[in-house]
Amino acid sequence: MLVRGAPGTGKTMFALSLLANYPGRRLFVSTRVPPGELRREFPWLGRSDLRIEAIDAADGFAGVHRQAEMLARARELILQPEGSSDLRPLWLPEPIQEAWSRSDPGSRTMVVLDSWDALIERYLGSGFLASPGAAVPDRPELERILLTQMARAPVFLALVAERDEPSQLDYLVNGVVHTRWERMNGRPERWIWLRKLRGTRIDTPEYPFTLDGGRFACISPLPIDFRAPLVPPVPEPDARPGQIWPGTPEFANAFGRLPLHRVSLIEREAIVPSEAIRLVIGPMMAHILQSGGRLVHVLPPDSNADDVWRGYRELIGIEQFRRQVRIQAITSDSSEEVQSVVLPPPRPSGGPTEPHLKEAIQFLREAPADAPNLMVVWVDGLVALAELQEFEYTPQGLPAVAVRVATGAPIHLLFIGVDGDRLTREVRALSSIHLRFLGRNGRVFIEGDKPLTPPFVLALGEHPGPYHLVRVV
Repeated sequence: MLVRGAPGTGKTMFALSLLANYPGRRLFVSTRVPPGELRREFPWLGRSDLRIEAIDAADGFAGVHRQAEMLARARELILQPEGSSDLRPLWLPEPIQEAWSRSDPGSRTMVVLDSWDALIERYLGSGFLASPGAAVPDRPELERILLTQMARAPVFLALVAERDEPSQLDYLVNGVVHTRWERMNGRPERWIWLRKLRGTRIDTPEYPFTLDGGRFACISPLPIDFRAPLVPPVPEPDARPGQIWPGTPEFANAFGRLPLHRVSLIEREAIVPSEAIRLVIGPMMAHILQSGGRLVHVLPPDSNADDVWRGYRELIGIEQFRRQVRIQAITSDSSEEVQSVVLPPPRPSGGPTEPHLKEAIQFLREAPADAPNLMVVWVDGLVALAELQEFEYTPQGLPAVAVRVATGAPIHLLFIGVDGDRLTREVRALSSIHLRFLGRNGRVFIEGDKPLTPPFVLALGEHPGPYHLVRVV
């Protein structure tokens, strides 16, 4: 396998991850990390079960011209097809010959050469001048000798290279992967591209990855058909007055808790599935319900009360649902079972800054004392409700409405809007928490503008909680 990428893009960490997971003998030939520092730089390699053998290729080995001088007396044997097969590997640099000598022909071995470019360029660039009659192989020939030699035994070879231009290695090796580091929205992202895996179908060629904690971790895409059922929240570790627990330490550690009488904004690209939003806000809503608080939904136009109940029924009973939940939707059509939670259509108010959803606000004001309360507003649903009464929310009026709603009851107000929407933009300034949900290559990236955070990638459930935020560093 050829592992290619610019310096600092994570090639070494990827190669070490391959090495750590290989079910056989493991050899690491390094031109930059002496064996004594390897485990200090990568502490996880110190696990007793890994048994990675390090070979120092940083300095101190002969160049190709000195090698030619030593082999000059056997020149005819080396160049003749007959008898040359056993001597040609002697052209390889000493660290590679040492790695070869440590491999066992009867068992599997993996050898990582990090980096091949540095090793071979140092080897070929030696200033020692061989005698005129000493023929010296060039780099392509040395690469062919290397791969031929390793193929004689069950050896898996990973070549780490900084050169970005294609070479004969791209055709000779079985696999080519490319790592890259790029900046998106001012934040770093790491991606690995599977360019070639001979004999293997590549359904997903690009994966984001992270080096968080000094380990390489690849991030798989969310399943196309995944759903976000409401599940019990992670218990609150410590109650904090005036703040609502978001239902999982993943959110709390990354973005904080939800302050009462304040507004948050989730701004999503249109390609981000709604289920990704529900996956993140689900633990918040579950915490509200289990804590005896009240919850108001202003649904998007394509949802109704029965959709909400189907997501809740595994967590709470119908009576608790009726007591603690109210729903505002553009359609009042719903089953008789949940009809009582559907609020009447909003009525015109005294002005553009007056809240229209008076029943919803009254419901929240009457919540039990000290219980957390949450109002979740999908902006497109709010706009659709306004159109029912021939009213329009404006960029000037919506922020004032949001402030009056948030301060008029002991709640946290959470807006969910589409990136670039004119109403969504106006909510940014008054938000205590502002998150962006971005869609790339089947993944959902979450970036915090308030607070300012590195990018996270949304992944499905790792205990505890229904989702995991993978920090990209």
